[in-house]
Amino acid sequence: TQEVSIAENFLKAVNVNEHIAVVPYGVDTAPFDATPANRSPERFNVLYVGRLDFQKGLDNLLRATKKVIESNGFIQSHKDFMLHLVGSGPDRKGLENLAQKLGIEKYVHFYGYVTGQDLVHLYKACDLFVLPSRTEALPLSVLEACAARLPILATNTGDLRNVVIENVNGHLIEPDDIDELAYYLEYFAGNPHL
Repeated sequence: TQEVSIAENFLKAVNVNEHIAVVPYGVDTAPFDATPANRSPERFNVLYVGRLDFQKGLDNLLRATKKVIESNGFIQSHKDFMLHLVGSGPDRKGLENLAQKLGIEKYVHFYGYVTGQDLVHLYKACDLFVLPSRTEALPLSVLEACAARLPILATNTGDLRNVVIENVNGHLIEPDDIDELAYYLEYFAGNPHL
């Protein structure tokens, strides 16, 4: 008689009635608060945490990363760039091959599955959290990025618009828009005060 959902987008499903309770994930902020930020002034570090599969849009992220690295504006900033991909999934090998094909493998680090304090340290060492998903509900990783006080660049899908507030803690882009994704990656890289 009662359905519990982690995301409001479930309310749009066919045959959904009033017996729906939306209970979002929670995140223990204490480990994030207790860990100091450890960001590099010489390098712009972008973090993704989640499954490595087609739904997450990581192929688009790799293509956008190539555009940023080759951009004259970014080159003139004299900053290095590193994309940190945390997680496992069926597309890892394909993504590694794509990074190599694009010639950006030295700018991408695949970690596999990371948890606990090691994951907290990764959040606190990065400058931007990115989630380029094609579809989404409300991923825990976005809430962890909020706990780490990272700006968020995500796609406008699912309940992300309830967490990523424009010009407050990040920016939302349209799914599969590689040019927009590249533009905002470079925008955040060029404006570290954000």
